[in-house]
Amino acid sequence: MRSTYGRSTLSVFGLAAILAVVGGVVVASSAASPTAQTLATGAPKFIVRYEASLEATWRNSTPVVLPDPHHTFRCGGGEESGALTSSLRPGPKKFVIRVGKELGGRWLSIDFSGHNGMDKGVVTSNRTAQGFLMRYSGRECKRFEIEQPGCGAHTLLTSVVPLASANGVGSGVNPIYRIAPEWPLEPETIGCSDGIRFPDGFRYGWESAQLRLRQLYRCGIRKPRGCRMTIGRDRTFVFNQTDRGTTYASTVHIKWSIMFQAAGRG
Repeated sequence: MRSTYGRSTLSVFGLAAILAVVGGVVVASSAASPTAQTLATGAPKFIVRYEASLEATWRNSTPVVLPDPHHTFRCGGGEESGALTSSLRPGPKKFVIRVGKELGGRWLSIDFSGHNGMDKGVVTSNRTAQGFLMRYSGRECKRFEIEQPGCGAHTLLTSVVPLASANGVGSGVNPIYRIAPEWPLEPETIGCSDGIRFPDGFRYGWESAQLRLRQLYRCGIRKPRGCRMTIGRDRTFVFNQTDRGTTYASTVHIKWSIMFQAAGRG
């Protein structure tokens, strides 16, 4: 059985992935349209209220084999399993965007003025893990527990991207974006087994939902103080595979919502 004990990058891609453009996910300074600063005055403003959570469990196991009269020195097998929970909520400052038409045109853009597409969010996480291996010691096949000194719970205020886009955030007459909050799932730790298998499209659109910018813009124009629009996603990924005698199983569930609340114009 292959042990995953050791160094575990708990944010999956880490904070560096949030601060860069990776595989078409537009974040940070790339989130706003290059012409966003030319939005006409009077564009609807929105307070963006977001929340998200992820729950994951995993189990990797190899059947235990013990010595017998025909296999005197046979000894092997074991199991590791664990769980990860991570949640995101806004920090102390409001995250505000403007949605409007560019001067002299019909194209719509998002302006992340003062935030550059990023926010300070509160991330709360907890990872647990346990496992054992069978091996010889003192001429006996014994069970040895795998220590997990790096597991535990964490809460931190960190950089997040409330409106990370899987297909880019630019300008257009009727832009439709694939949006999801993006956050470091947990800080990096050493000494906690990690066998979670994430879907291939995780952070690349698997967990995204559509944001129709024209719909949001019209709502803000009609109801500058009363418009509210919410998007979100609730999705589960299940992985189960056996390779050379070892069974790998994972379940990943993500749920998030983003509410846009009109806050006047300007």
